[in-house]
Amino acid sequence: MGELTNTTIQALKATGKPYTKGDGEGLSIHVDINGNKTWRSRFTLNNKPTLRGLGSYPEVSLAQAREKNLEYRKLAAQGIDYNTLKKIEKDKLNNTFERVAKQWLEDTCSRWVPKQKKKVVSILERYAFPAIGNIPVHEINSKKILTNIKQLQISGKFETAKKYFGYVKRVFKYAKLHQYLDQNPCDDLERGIIGSAGSTHLASIKKISELKKLLCDINHYQGSFVVRNALKLTPLLFVRPGELRKMEWSEIKFDEKEWHIPAEKMKMASPHIVPLSTQALAILEEIKIETGAGRYVFPAMGSRQGKERPMSENAINDALSRLGYQGKQTAHGFRSTASTLLNGMGYNKDWIERQLAHKEQDSIRAAYNHADYLPERKEMMQKWSDYLDSKLQD
Repeated sequence: MGELTNTTIQALKATGKPYTKGDGEGLSIHVDINGNKTWRSRFTLNNKPTLRGLGSYPEVSLAQAREKNLEYRKLAAQGIDYNTLKKIEKDKLNNTFERVAKQWLEDTCSRWVPKQKKKVVSILERYAFPAIGNIPVHEINSKKILTNIKQLQISGKFETAKKYFGYVKRVFKYAKLHQYLDQNPCDDLERGIIGSAGSTHLASIKKISELKKLLCDINHYQGSFVVRNALKLTPLLFVRPGELRKMEWSEIKFDEKEWHIPAEKMKMASPHIVPLSTQALAILEEIKIETGAGRYVFPAMGSRQGKERPMSENAINDALSRLGYQGKQTAHGFRSTASTLLNGMGYNKDWIERQLAHKEQDSIRAAYNHADYLPERKEMMQKWSDYLDSKLQD
């Protein structure tokens, strides 16, 4: 027990000059010339005499001052400054995911092209900030992140889930670098989440009997006219879903029976020519009556008359889910279906890889090769459409 009591403290009055009364263990109360009373704690920190204020009396009671003084001294014995520790803890609480993410963007976005920055910001604002934006980064665990990713996957946003994970992981890496947290929670998910997102993303049917039923179900889809035609065209062309939904009428060369996709729309940033079979052209001719006056072949609902907006990235996957194929077949999965079956039918692997617009290993060759095997691919794509037609007629 110290020397001070509440009675003795209350009796301390102004004397015209400041003075101090000790309580023992380095704790004292200081009385200024106006009679205001503040607590002080003296201790040794890293071999240096140190003085810290503990607040005013009576706001901080005698018991509270003794407790705080003891805490300061215990930490000082370990070489830790209480005020520094509290500042770090306060900073941690202020370092929410949204705040750190915006700091990361500010520090790194100067090296990005505007299109890339816009894409990253859009995913963070739409999916990350609403879910974990207000939570301090050191309190976010792998379970919270996994929950968000699974929600995106369940709704068919497989590409978005993959990008979301990549961006969030980079934010946490930045947070760890700046000592806002000790461990990146994404590290625990590295293997599992990529595998999970990838395998669901590529869900595809390979059995002929199942493919026949799928094609039949697509043929009888009762959804919107735009989505129905996009769904019918997907297995014929087996391009990436993002490429199909952003198809523009100006890119369709009806006389050449080709679709010319510019480099900026391609994953590998190289222009790509997609041969159009008679079946694909028939679908395009049909939808042209409805959307031909606009920019996009498959515009978003209500945007057909001049509005520059393609259909939703999830439209085809949503349609497949309504047909009962969630977890069995995705829009992207048609690429795997076509690749497997075309290889099984004996077509040249190089033709198939070129049609899939996969990355050319030789970068010099890739710069000149976007139209490679075009005559062969035209024949292959027509045979592929004929093959799919034959499954409907079996």
